[in-house]
Amino acid sequence: MTRFLLPALLVLFAPVTSHAARPQVRLSYERGSGAERCPGEQSIRDGVLVRLGYQPFAAEGELAIAARVAGEDDSGLVARITMRDASGELLGEREVVSPHADCTELTEAMVLAICIAIDPVGVGWVERKPVVATAEPRDEPSTASAVPPSFNATLGVVGSLGVEPGVSLGAALGGSVRWSLLSLGLEARASFPVAAREVAEGKVTGAVSAGSVLSCLHRGPLAGCVFASGGALRVSSEGIAGGRSVTGAFFAAGGRALYELGLTQALGLRFNLDLIVPFVPSSIVVDRSAAWVSPPVAGSAGLALSWKL
Repeated sequence: MTRFLLPALLVLFAPVTSHAARPQVRLSYERGSGAERCPGEQSIRDGVLVRLGYQPFAAEGELAIAARVAGEDDSGLVARITMRDASGELLGEREVVSPHADCTELTEAMVLAICIAIDPVGVGWVERKPVVATAEPRDEPSTASAVPPSFNATLGVVGSLGVEPGVSLGAALGGSVRWSLLSLGLEARASFPVAAREVAEGKVTGAVSAGSVLSCLHRGPLAGCVFASGGALRVSSEGIAGGRSVTGAFFAAGGRALYELGLTQALGLRFNLDLIVPFVPSSIVVDRSAAWVSPPVAGSAGLALSWKL
């Protein structure tokens, strides 16, 4: 899980601190691309406070600790921590890695590394404390550093093939709430036909307006989702005797593969591919024969702008 060793940190930072003279520390914390959903600076401060049992941070501290978290394609989430003295001289540098891009796991490791850098003696004392305690203080650090739920909104375009006759394009609007690796969301989409399907003596087009409920499992920038959709399918015909528009019910379920590219701490681009399975096949009948029947599996692709609220 980590690229640093606990004994190495103790050796590196032990000469700097002691229980008799606790240093005051300036902390700076930054979340880079791919780490937008990880806990903020206050969660790090709270975690250190709980683990050490006292407040080590001050605006004019003689030591400076800088931590930066970012996503890396080949390593998952990576946190880099540096410690400098009042003159700016580098006292130590360590790297913490979560290969599975688990913010909770990475945050707990960062908090421990920072505590060791500040007060290795104090960390050792707190770690032994639960042996004689009647409560369960070990749960406190993970509570303080737990990832808070985040709220996201999306707005984008979607193209479909097989859902309606011909090819359609449309717009999609969604919102979701995420806890660590799991998210739940709602999405609404409306499409309009851009290519008609030729039948017997004319053409038919279709458009879907539907709402969906999604549940997704996230791993870094990737996610896999399942969803259920319900709405209306409107079919129109041209050049066919008695041509008219008909609206029917549309119900489907499916799966989604999603990739999110972080642009800023709050904004990102989402790319998704969907497989859609209609619950009830739709069909168009011309002169008592089926001119179009929806396939058992349809597909769609989307591009959306995502922002964290």
